[in-house]
Amino acid sequence: MPVVNFDVRALRHKIEAVEGVAEALAGADALRIIDGSGQIQRDPVTVNWDKPNGGARPFVPVRGRVLISGQTPLLGASAAGSAIVYSALARNCGHTEVLTAGPPANAEYTPVLQGFPSATGFFNHAGEVLRGAGGRGRYTSFFFGINDFPRVGFEWLAKLVGDPIEEPIWEDDVSAFGQPVVLTEDNLTVTLGGVALEFVSLTMDTGTTLSLAYHSENSVTRHGGREVTGTLKVYRPLIATAPIRQLVRTAALQPFLLDVVTGTAALDMSLEATNVQMGEPQPTNTDGLLTWDIPVTFTDDYILRFGSRT
Repeated sequence: MPVVNFDVRALRHKIEAVEGVAEALAGADALRIIDGSGQIQRDPVTVNWDKPNGGARPFVPVRGRVLISGQTPLLGASAAGSAIVYSALARNCGHTEVLTAGPPANAEYTPVLQGFPSATGFFNHAGEVLRGAGGRGRYTSFFFGINDFPRVGFEWLAKLVGDPIEEPIWEDDVSAFGQPVVLTEDNLTVTLGGVALEFVSLTMDTGTTLSLAYHSENSVTRHGGREVTGTLKVYRPLIATAPIRQLVRTAALQPFLLDVVTGTAALDMSLEATNVQMGEPQPTNTDGLLTWDIPVTFTDDYILRFGSRT
């Protein structure tokens, strides 16, 4: 029996030409992810026979599926206006892609509920390969924090393709997935209603549901809904500068912008939302200083932009 390292993991992923028809995957389809995990899931069907002598009832496993999860940094492209290195995953997780040669040159990703492509995914964990086809994913939550790199979690659900197989761990070329930009006071501006905030972090939950629908013809993965909410952590602003509590009381909707400008257009990034509603701020202690955790609801969808904004 082999004794293997837990962290030996790799993912290959490719958009399908025909939904549910598994693509042949190779090293060119590698995705570099963080804390990857893969599991097979099945549901039991049991006949509840009367059992006068007790004991468990046997079951039939059905609805075999593979669930792959992890995180990716928010990385742009080698050149502004080109598709990002995680383009296939972003589109497969329910985002449209609009490429603009510019100026300004950028790639924009906006969430949708339907009309986005399926994909084949293979997850190799220390030599055991789980295979899925007809899969779609969802972004679970975004994180933006000062002195940290921005990232997004994902879950990917697909119809199981056969039993797991044994292959040596892939050593694919992932050099295209470079180091992410760390957010600092030198490259980051965050505004709410046009007012700059002393930003600490934003955790954003997409609220997207993901399910595998089974019917007599096929098994397909679909999104069921999306409600984007989050928590914005800032140092408490002066009332005269940003009357947050008044805006909460009046249920005012405010535009939100998180803008990263590095001096290199290909590395720039922004998160933008037209209408954000706030809940009551909650005071928190950050290294002995007063900060506010502000609940935020994105009543309209967001735009994630890589490259120049203006």
